Amino acid sequence: VSSPRGSLVHGSGFLFDLTEAPRQPFGKDAGGALFASVGESAAAAEGQSRAGVWLRLRELVEEARLYRKNPRAVESGKSRPLGLSPEHLRSLIAALAGEVPLALFAHRESDVRAALRFKRELEAAGDRARLILLGAEEAWAAADELARERVPVVLSPSQQHPAHFETLRARDDAAAIL
Repeated sequence: VSSPRGSLVHGSGFLFDLTEAPRQPFGKDAGGALFASVGESAAAAEGQSRAGVWLRLRELVEEARLYRKNPRAVESGKSRPLGLSPEHLRSLIAALAGEVPLALFAHRESDVRAALRFKRELEAAGDRARLILLGAEEAWAAADELARERVPVVLSPSQQHPAHFETLRARDDAAAIL
């Protein structure tokens, strides 16, 4: 999976296979997932605090829901201005519907737990988002909750050492704990 990088919502990744075997497409446009970040880098890029990043993500979800209800009004400029283009909103709608996973880069334990609360909020509103956590160096501290919520975690083995402030509690045995 190739994943874009950016500020808060990066965009769709692309899933591809480099083996010799011919394959059918991997699903809807082989998009793989919708990628976003909720940690320190997203806060810096958005010019906000961590709490501001979560608030902005919730605002974008509300915009996607508005677009889903009335795409013509948004596309014709008859709704309030939105922070994402219709193309980006359609990608977010696909993630909310569970058509593609929502892959969040979340490193710190508090961001991992906030991502789990966000997932529960989405479910309570009727969305079927499939959350995947990426990076997640401190996810080991929320292992029981991650297992209960059935949220996959993709660790980067080379990142399981404290490299910056938000990964101070990274551990070499994180995968074993998870």
